Amino acid sequence: MKRNKKVVVLFIAVGFIVLSSLLIYAIFKLNPYSRAGYCFRHNQYEKAIKLYKKALKLNPEHSNSYYNMGICYYNIELYNEAKECFEKSISIKPTALAYNGLAVIYQDKEDYDKALSLYKKATNLEPNFPNALHNIGNVYVEQKEYDKAVVYYKKAIEIAPKFALSYYGLGRIYCDKNEYNSAIHFYKIAIKYNPNFAEAYYHIGLVYEVQNKYNVAISNYKKAVKYDPRLYDAHRRLGNVYYYNGNTAKAAEVFKKSANLSSNSSDYNKLAFLYNEMKIFTEAEKSYKKAINIDANNPSALNGLSYFYLKQNINLNKAFSLAQKAYDLKSNDCDIVDTLAYAYYRKGNYNKAISLYQEALKLDNSIGEIHLHLALAYFKYNQANEAFEETKKAIELDEKMIDEINKNKDYQEIKNSTVFKELLK
Repeated sequence: MKRNKKVVVLFIAVGFIVLSSLLIYAIFKLNPYSRAGYCFRHNQYEKAIKLYKKALKLNPEHSNSYYNMGICYYNIELYNEAKECFEKSISIKPTALAYNGLAVIYQDKEDYDKALSLYKKATNLEPNFPNALHNIGNVYVEQKEYDKAVVYYKKAIEIAPKFALSYYGLGRIYCDKNEYNSAIHFYKIAIKYNPNFAEAYYHIGLVYEVQNKYNVAISNYKKAVKYDPRLYDAHRRLGNVYYYNGNTAKAAEVFKKSANLSSNSSDYNKLAFLYNEMKIFTEAEKSYKKAINIDANNPSALNGLSYFYLKQNINLNKAFSLAQKAYDLKSNDCDIVDTLAYAYYRKGNYNKAISLYQEALKLDNSIGEIHLHLALAYFKYNQANEAFEETKKAIELDEKMIDEINKNKDYQEIKNSTVFKELLK
């Protein structure tokens, strides 16, 4: 009998739970505000907005619905709609949360006086509201008033000792002051209280990158993208540091992710450059083309694809038109001027090439490779003395130019000339 009683009690308890669950579910289905909250918590902001609108039809004076809808609009970057919702929420029932939300809108517009006024209204209503105090600190940081910012960050921390954002804010201040040890100290406290704080890992990476501590920078950038795969800047910095650290293949892998994440023309251009260095020429060409498809007026990508064709000695007419367009867009870039000069050189117009190489060197006279390019154009134009002088300058600026002459077939004429042999004596 005792055994049967236990079974019955268990059965009744389960039945009650099922009934309660069904009741809760029915209430949830009938209550658009609750359903909106569920969508909001799961980042389904468009669905949440529709449900908050339904909730407001049932209760037009529900200030929380307007506030939450404002947050949804903000998260999908519809800032005017967000502003209207925060204002409506305040008109029904002024709250610190709504003033804080509205202040963020004005801060994003760089209307700092209005933002500060609204944040202070929030703290007047709730003096111990750490979010608003922290945001006031952010405004002062943007205005470079660091001492005031520190006061508000510390106030936020005093109220909420585990408030990671304010420790992070202090880290940013010390970083801006080049006090890197203090910056790292506060970033690490932020991570202690929020172990998944991607931005804090990213900024630690920046500090170590500035100090040329590439391995530690890589470790922190990797954690940043682990905790926030959409943190675009961390992907880019990680790719750059891999490249600086001599790992071109890994840099290309990261820039491929970065390019896919952002569909940014400059990322595909960088990826093409890396593929070119690794002599993966098919992928290099594809990446340059993707960069240009995204932005037909990206001078670096136009220049890159042009130089790629010129070095491969293919599509020379296309290479010339790309180089000319890049030059028309950005004639004050010595690399771009150098490429157009090379295009003329390939066409056999050595006089024009000489003129453009000279133009490039006026922009930057310290690049040995451009002096060497000019030397070769002089050789082709039968101006041996000038070629000698430019070759000499190239090697004086960069001894690696001797290796360039030795390994590059374009420079065979220079290598075999008496001028070069005299220079090496």
